[in-house]
Amino acid sequence: MLNPAKIIKSLLLIIFLMVNLAACAAENKNQETIPVAIKLRWTHNAQFGGLYAADQQGYFAAEGIDATFLEGGPGIDPIAAVLAGEAQFGVAGADVILLARSQGKPVRAVTTIYQRNPVVFFTLAQTGITSPQQFAGQTIRATLDMLPTLRAMMTFINVTPDAYQIVELPSDIAQFASGEVPIWGGFITGMVLDLQQAGYDINVIYPDNYGVHFYADTLFTTDAYIAESPDVVTRVVRATRNGLTFAVTQPEAIGPMVALYNNQADPAAESLRMMASIPLIQSGTIRIGWMEQTKWQEMQDILLAQGVLPNDVDVSTVFTLEFLEKSIGEEE
Repeated sequence: MLNPAKIIKSLLLIIFLMVNLAACAAENKNQETIPVAIKLRWTHNAQFGGLYAADQQGYFAAEGIDATFLEGGPGIDPIAAVLAGEAQFGVAGADVILLARSQGKPVRAVTTIYQRNPVVFFTLAQTGITSPQQFAGQTIRATLDMLPTLRAMMTFINVTPDAYQIVELPSDIAQFASGEVPIWGGFITGMVLDLQQAGYDINVIYPDNYGVHFYADTLFTTDAYIAESPDVVTRVVRATRNGLTFAVTQPEAIGPMVALYNNQADPAAESLRMMASIPLIQSGTIRIGWMEQTKWQEMQDILLAQGVLPNDVDVSTVFTLEFLEKSIGEEE
């Protein structure tokens, strides 16, 4: 838990950020402000700390962008929301974007948020379930965007989808603790952290240990929006990268920011989530937000081999470096 001095420091920083935002807005009052909606893959939490920082720190405003964040959650598909015009951008798992593209849906990744996958599966220690081989015959809680990761892992160990049952449930500690559904999927920075903080003894199974190496949260838009508004895409990518950089360098400031979007959030807990997210965002080998074709190809090869993708797709159509190159080029 963060100490009171750090919380006070964070609150003072938020006040400072809000003053900066107001100043930035004043500077841009004569500039056209473009409304942009971003559909999140989950409810408001530190998972999206980089976007909140881009908003509260004034990076979106400096780009002439009026950003709105639309919550996701269980059963909500960000791909469908963006294709339907509910939002111009969305956040989804890279595997989900690959799957959508293979199905002919014209979406394209423009920058990563999580360069490492936070999705894990966990059980109460008393169940004795410590490996995916033990998932056969069990019920597993997994949201829609976790399914490609789960299925890839299970196929790696020769367990077919008809050998286990999937249910969608909210992130509810009491329901997990009941043991009615023995295996849960979630983020290592989310429910796993909550359970550990609450004192539960759990087993954590990492898909990464079974050959599933994926980008995770990824900002995407449509081919049509890229063609119609490339300058807006550049500005959104640049602001997002600036927000991510702020978030990993000042994670203690993110908890109070989350509370601005979710009045039920615990700022101290959300700052801890942000701290746990740093190695997912900043891999240490490539720049924040960057993507590599070899990694996309590796993800596709895994998903094809496991039968998750219905068909091959040219991975160069799944993502673009155009806007990252513009953003990073301006830093040098």
